[in-house]
Amino acid sequence: MTQIEGDFYGPNNNFRLRHAYGSWDGILAGQYWTNFYGFVAGTPSIDFRGPPGVANQARQPQLRYTTGNFSVAIEDPDTLGGSERTENGVVQTEADAAKSELPDVTARYTDTSGSFKYSASAVLRQLEYDAAADANASVDDDSAFGWGVALEAAMDVSEAVILRAGLTHGDGMGGYMNVSPQTTPAYLANNGDLETLKTTGGTIGASIKAGPGAINASYNVATVDLDDEEIGGNDTFETAYLNYIWTPAERISYGIEASWASREEKDGAEGDATRIQGMVMYSF
Repeated sequence: MTQIEGDFYGPNNNFRLRHAYGSWDGILAGQYWTNFYGFVAGTPSIDFRGPPGVANQARQPQLRYTTGNFSVAIEDPDTLGGSERTENGVVQTEADAAKSELPDVTARYTDTSGSFKYSASAVLRQLEYDAAADANASVDDDSAFGWGVALEAAMDVSEAVILRAGLTHGDGMGGYMNVSPQTTPAYLANNGDLETLKTTGGTIGASIKAGPGAINASYNVATVDLDDEEIGGNDTFETAYLNYIWTPAERISYGIEASWASREEKDGAEGDATRIQGMVMYSF
């Protein structure tokens, strides 16, 4: 089969390519959901970007092989986070100076046992800094190894209640965590070493059927360990969602959601916000 799919989400309503792939006999080639995310732990929300702390629901070019419940893929290494460097204590970003010549490798296993569904996935990456691509570089090339794991689970406690939970952790995984406080997987320290960033996140949620729809609630958190690093910025994101999504007629869904979000920076600065969102969706 083949699929080409797009939308007009983003600045100026320009066309955005979502999926473009072909698959045959377990082999998939093209742009599709990253194999790192299992679609098991995500509690339904109206927030379009989704919660922090879970594996990223990104779409990226890949070559994937699936057999039964297991899938392995090599994926575009440039899509989910570049790198940063510091010069005299100031963080500078150089898009062409940080690259990965080798593709990211992902593997995932998803299965169901009765009312229990689970998924385990991993990503391995080779991160590199090319001094020749940065005219202002004062250090030599360097490389580092990055990795990440994600565990997801969901259980139908009854016909009306579903519980979900997920845990994501890695070192140098960068943007493979959704809404990460630091999407860069590594930075170039003043001593010339490429230092990876440790990331941890989690989610817990529940869905309860009520009337023509369901009440969904979740708490989500993502953290990046910056305590011993030379860079600053965000190190913790938290969100909580409470919504009701219902389907009054075939193909039509309504929803209303209250959410709370907070962020904290390495220096202790913090802030939070609340948001009310509504949704009308027609599926075709």
